[in-house]
Amino acid sequence: MNIKNINDELEDLRNKAKAAREELDMAVVFHEICKPVHHYTSAPAANSYASGTLNAVLVALRREMLAALFRLWDRDKRTPGMESIADTLGDSAVIEALVQNRMAPNLPQEADIGIRKALQKDADKFIYLVNKYKQGGSQAHVLKRLRALRNKKLAHRQVLPSPGTGASVTDQEIEEFYKDNKELVRILVHLANAEAYDPNQTESVYRHAARQFWARVD
Repeated sequence: MNIKNINDELEDLRNKAKAAREELDMAVVFHEICKPVHHYTSAPAANSYASGTLNAVLVALRREMLAALFRLWDRDKRTPGMESIADTLGDSAVIEALVQNRMAPNLPQEADIGIRKALQKDADKFIYLVNKYKQGGSQAHVLKRLRALRNKKLAHRQVLPSPGTGASVTDQEIEEFYKDNKELVRILVHLANAEAYDPNQTESVYRHAARQFWARVD
């Protein structure tokens, strides 16, 4: 791969990292707003005519959270696309270019050994997490069912019901998918932009705000 193509790959990776971070931040917001609700099931809104409105809001937030996560896995080349990013990070030339971009002029040449090892470790973990959800992976069924849900009910609306596709995705599987996506985007932002992005910090901010909001419903 020539220098021009490598530079294009890195620029594309940086753009995808920025887009993925924005999508994940939205998913985190929706996730944290929904999360505290079960602590307030005795609230008047949960046990009155207002419960219909409350349920509608929660369903909408849940749908938006899932939709944001799905967008990270779109296969359109114009989207972040976790699978396509994994392919890019599997290219040793890309890793080498990322290493060289991290090398400051005053660093000894042997410093690139430690940098290369750290970046390769991140890339390997990214690829591992993506492979969990690809065909043959331990959680491939989760992404398949979630993608079917997105295609049939969230992004589009089928007029006639589809034949059964097996068991639905459990809350536990969705939570694992959510956590894996947090880690994927954290790694991606670090690799592409050399930034220490921590989605858990975003979580903590919105978790506090959500608890304050739902406490007032009680």
